[in-house]
Amino acid sequence: KKHQSTAVDVDNVIQNWSNPEVQALATAKIKNAGFFKQVDYTVENSQKKLPEIQPVSHEEAEVQVAAAAGSSIPAFVNGLKNKIHSGNPAFIESAAQQIHALQGMQAGHALEGLDDKDKALYTAYEALRDSRDPVTAARDATAAVNQDPEVQQTNQQRWSNHISTETRGTGQAITEWALNKFGMNTATFQNPATAQVYGSDILNKYKTFYQLLNGDDVNAKKLTQQYIDQNYGDTRVNGGNYKTLHPIEKVLGFQNHDGVPYIQQDVINQITPKLNAIKELYDNKKSNEYWEALPTTNKTHGIFRTTYDPIQLKRHIRTVTGSKTDTFNVALQGNAFDNWDVSIQTETGMRNLFQVAPYLGVLAYKPNREAIMANYNKDHKLK
Repeated sequence: KKHQSTAVDVDNVIQNWSNPEVQALATAKIKNAGFFKQVDYTVENSQKKLPEIQPVSHEEAEVQVAAAAGSSIPAFVNGLKNKIHSGNPAFIESAAQQIHALQGMQAGHALEGLDDKDKALYTAYEALRDSRDPVTAARDATAAVNQDPEVQQTNQQRWSNHISTETRGTGQAITEWALNKFGMNTATFQNPATAQVYGSDILNKYKTFYQLLNGDDVNAKKLTQQYIDQNYGDTRVNGGNYKTLHPIEKVLGFQNHDGVPYIQQDVINQITPKLNAIKELYDNKKSNEYWEALPTTNKTHGIFRTTYDPIQLKRHIRTVTGSKTDTFNVALQGNAFDNWDVSIQTETGMRNLFQVAPYLGVLAYKPNREAIMANYNKDHKLK
């Protein structure tokens, strides 16, 4: 009977997974059981749709299920803690990518339970991830967080004093100050929200180097500038010409921006199978909305600086009288983890696509280099 009662409680919490009141009344054991059951289902269900849809990994499934929950899940949070403090670069990388994904989805509730030391280690690792290989980043981040308490406190105070002196009287947000410090400004990014994200990224890099080097500002700025030079640049994949972290054209080795149409088509090719799966549900009256990727226009703008139209997604919503549609520009946003977050421009600002269409799952774009270059080379044969 006890087993039957537990099974009923687990089913109830699953059926009300996004309800914070139900989650609040459930025990940690029941929430954990519901979490594990849904993660397994998400992974297994994705594998049934091969080869049309890329299978969902266990880590991706955990993120999706945790993001949808009405409260944080103890087993998931404890798993993040264990991984990020393990000292194992692969485990630290896994935890960091999951934390990054949840933050991008504005699903911070799923991370409740992480303490200041957990967050500090994640921030330090992310700050070092682009300027070091994962093994070195894991080692240095762990060393930074596990400094002798007196040394750590001294370095934190040095940083606080340094920032206070540097920003006093500027009237700027600290992220804007960080951009200006290294020769950039808000106007060079796609929008203020994006500028704030990347200003925070640069500020965290600067802070981490400063504290690791015990307040050596000259070399902290030098390392931060090296990081910016190596990882930032201009992209035209999102329409227009904007500064960004990891411009895809640069990462793929294009000498100019004429590879943009081939990158955009690769994005569409990768997300279309997921969109088609939702369209099938819509056609079978199991969903009231679906999305489609519009064909790229390949139109160019400008004479001296060629730009392209952005990728666009159209959302179709079934209504009582028929249907309505909305069209959104897509923006790929670089991060520290060798992929690009997929966001759309809405009336309320830039939002991760998962926030608007969670049923599409976590979408992180990883370029198919071979396909992109093959199509590019086919159209650019030497004559």
